[in-house]
Amino acid sequence: MSAFYVGHQTMNDVCQLVAIKSHGEANHERLTKLGIALLTMNADALSQRYPDSWLEMVGDDELPHMFRFDGSVLATEAQRAKSAQCLRYQCAEGNVPDLPLYKRLNALCEAVGEPDGYHAAQWGR
Repeated sequence: MSAFYVGHQTMNDVCQLVAIKSHGEANHERLTKLGIALLTMNADALSQRYPDSWLEMVGDDELPHMFRFDGSVLATEAQRAKSAQCLRYQCAEGNVPDLPLYKRLNALCEAVGEPDGYHAAQWGR
């Protein structure tokens, strides 16, 4: 199994999905914090999979702490689901699947499934 750092566009899609599923309970600041936590979890998975080279896989302009949620362009339902599934797959390394945040991501992915258009949506955008 290989893993990569998903990047900020994928994270925006995942945060949009969380915002929609939370029925307005998640505001911009909370979604930014969630995105940073999820990207940090992704970086942790990379460091466990590729301990000697993971940092090279994270672009200087896409470090977790630099993420800011941008809900101005709404992804399709299928793209949001695909991005969440992509993130889950990229984080399935080492002990990361045992983390509570990963378990919440997994539950979200199971809940949304594969809506119409899922197979045509982009993996890791």
